[in-house]
Amino acid sequence: MTPIYYRRIAILPILSFAVLLGACATGPAPRSYPVRPFDDARLRHVQVGISADSIVALFGQPDTVYEMTFGSKTDREWEGVAYRYYAAKDPLYQYVDEWKKNTFYFYRSPRGLVLNHWVIEHRALGTGK
Repeated sequence: MTPIYYRRIAILPILSFAVLLGACATGPAPRSYPVRPFDDARLRHVQVGISADSIVALFGQPDTVYEMTFGSKTDREWEGVAYRYYAAKDPLYQYVDEWKKNTFYFYRSPRGLVLNHWVIEHRALGTGK
């Protein structure tokens, strides 16, 4: 084998290490969500009793979906599903001055998931409101 062959073999681990080190140095990419169209025209269609499919048709697929028990501190406990949408591109809120988070809570019925209530949170950073 020639000395050039040995040089190529020696360079391979060095290049691999450099690529690995570069990947570690950049860190993870920030999570981002698409900006949602939570305007008055769309929100007018939201009312108690509409289906989860209607919410998805209005606003797209939710950013997170979770199941939970609601009303556990009352005598009217019920199982539900929540769809959460972020209206800010940065849900960690490091790079935005204000954020919106919209959560729709559904109960299970023979017709499927039906909207029970929803919460729209809007907060400007630094105001606590």
